[in-house]
Amino acid sequence: MKKKTATNWKSLEAMSDDDIDTTDIPELGDEFFDHAEQPPFLDEPLTMRQKFCLSLRLWFMWLPALVAFSGACYLLWVGSTLWLTDPILAFVCAAFIAFSFAVIWFCILFGWGD
Repeated sequence: MKKKTATNWKSLEAMSDDDIDTTDIPELGDEFFDHAEQPPFLDEPLTMRQKFCLSLRLWFMWLPALVAFSGACYLLWVGSTLWLTDPILAFVCAAFIAFSFAVIWFCILFGWGD
């Protein structure tokens, strides 16, 4: 549950950058930027475990769409003769159902629409 903020966002958006008081923030000197470096993990290749975890995560993200596609194919095959008369149309219908299901699933996963 998100907490309600007390910030007046409309007045903050109306302010220009020069109007914002930043006197309490210390400036970073040249010494800071002279010693700044990129974190080493950004240059390292992925380990086998990281690749496996990424593959597993992607598999479970696409699994509901695969189930929806399989279910749509099965329902079209059992419920009608569409597979016999027009297999391309049947495949397009099943793919559309699976795509719609995948979009809904990704919206749930990533919280789009909040």
